Amino acid sequence: GEILMKALDLHPEDGLLKLQAARQSALSSDWQTAEDLYNQEISGFTTQMKITGAKSVCTVRNIVKISEALSHWNDASIWSKKLLEAQPENQAAKITRLQFLVKALEYTEETIDLRILEHSLSDKAIADSRDELTAMIANLENEENSEIVHWTTRGKVILEPNQGNIRKLALITPDAEDIAAMMIALNRSDQYSTAVQLAKKHDNEPLVLFVQAKCQQERDP
Repeated sequence: GEILMKALDLHPEDGLLKLQAARQSALSSDWQTAEDLYNQEISGFTTQMKITGAKSVCTVRNIVKISEALSHWNDASIWSKKLLEAQPENQAAKITRLQFLVKALEYTEETIDLRILEHSLSDKAIADSRDELTAMIANLENEENSEIVHWTTRGKVILEPNQGNIRKLALITPDAEDIAAMMIALNRSDQYSTAVQLAKKHDNEPLVLFVQAKCQQERDP
């Protein structure tokens, strides 16, 4: 936070720094500031921009991460797809698209009963994302990059919430998002009590608490 604020003081017109500030605000649960900053600055980045070197790749990756943090899934989809199309052999581009597909489908599952329409993917986009993720996982099956292994494993959990896939994700040191993904999968495969037990070990994490409440609501509406 402090370093970002100092950078903004030095470069107050830098759109990417302002978008980073939007992400920081979102991570601090200051959603109104995050939305205001995002809406002010995102239009300054045109999807016609050339993605040729490390700086432009980094810029687009940051745009995708910020869009995801604010649940602007259509923006995240457009930019992650553009990045992969421009840099199809770039590991960072592959990981960015893979992360988007997994996170977007997880968000859809987490919020399925809330009827959130703004910034959400259409039913067709969700179906297309499932197909694309399935194909991408198959293409990356032999990759040894630890981040790709992590996200393909998590992708399998959202696509097929069976015991084998959940166990593989559990073997990777899981963070709060991984725990939430496993809880959703366990609940979808009628292992509600196991999902609740998993939540107890991470009950200080807002996302885990949200998913736990969703699981409980589905069992006892």
